[in-house]
Amino acid sequence: MQIKNLYKTIKKFVFSIYSNNLQGHALSRAKTLINLMYGIIKSKKSSLSGIAEGVPSRKKFASKIKQLKRWLLSEYNNYDAHFLPLIEVLLKSLAKRGELIFAIDGSIMGNGCIGLMISVVFEGRSLPVCWVVRKGKKGHFPEQMHVDLLKELKNIVPTDTNVVILGDGEFDGCEVQKICTTSNWQYVFRAGKHVIITQGDEEFQLKDMSLGQLPYLLFDQVGYTAQKYGKVNIGYFHQKGYKDPLCLVTNFELIEEAHRYYKKRFLIETFFSDIKSRGFNAQKSKLEDPERVNTLLIPLCLNYIFTIQQAIQAFLQGMFAELTFENKKEASLFTIGRRMITHCEVNSINMRFSLSTFLYSNF
Repeated sequence: MQIKNLYKTIKKFVFSIYSNNLQGHALSRAKTLINLMYGIIKSKKSSLSGIAEGVPSRKKFASKIKQLKRWLLSEYNNYDAHFLPLIEVLLKSLAKRGELIFAIDGSIMGNGCIGLMISVVFEGRSLPVCWVVRKGKKGHFPEQMHVDLLKELKNIVPTDTNVVILGDGEFDGCEVQKICTTSNWQYVFRAGKHVIITQGDEEFQLKDMSLGQLPYLLFDQVGYTAQKYGKVNIGYFHQKGYKDPLCLVTNFELIEEAHRYYKKRFLIETFFSDIKSRGFNAQKSKLEDPERVNTLLIPLCLNYIFTIQQAIQAFLQGMFAELTFENKKEASLFTIGRRMITHCEVNSINMRFSLSTFLYSNF
């Protein structure tokens, strides 16, 4: 009974993604996606053997793994087919709030792979939007990969939407700033203190500047790097908890506003933690092929959105207090969502699913 409850809710979620009635091979691929999502949630693992342990099927264990492998290898199972239709609906809904704030960052995924992800800020968390995976250890992506992913984002962001892009020191390249500017997006990126800044005829580096007792220094309409890109604005801040001051490059006119937005950048790091150590252990999938890791991120990211939706559902059903300490906000939306799923299973409570809950403006 518990299996049917969660499985049916995931099934409803998955089938809500597709605009057409699925038949034949398309229906079979959707069913395997449901098994993948269910197996990940039940086992809290992302390795194929771990996922197979959670799949509710009478098939032999080896047969389950073969089915999952075939799904990951199929050219038909891709971002456009299984994730894009959902994220387009969500972005259109979230855009009604007035603006879309995106964070971009990278993290280790699978065995010897690293994923570059763009997520949209939502209620103290961030929802995955688009990504790319390549071989490599923890480190920087080539700037062209940043640019290419931002171009993908541009194709799916609703038109006439106020957009803010946030990133750490890896993403302050001139080409990245250029695509943000030409897209009429505002941006805030962390800058290195060794970067060359040109103001009038003078060139200097932030590391040579002293804040003294000032909360920040502002360098307005300056050239950035040896390329003298700009005119851009640079903020140099005292930052609590940091040994060195925080350097920000932005096209915001008010540097205080840029600083306020930049604080939301860390939310993408909580997303990585949620799908990894706190949730589905994506870093332990054992997959070595970037394309397979890229495809595995589809059920992982769908599960993340599904879990966040269950947290919102708990709030709408007046169950939030049952899933956290009284009068305390000690748990994230992801944690509350996971507790909601377990609570419904253990107590045989029918789970609910509705994409419209993401429109709930007073959550």
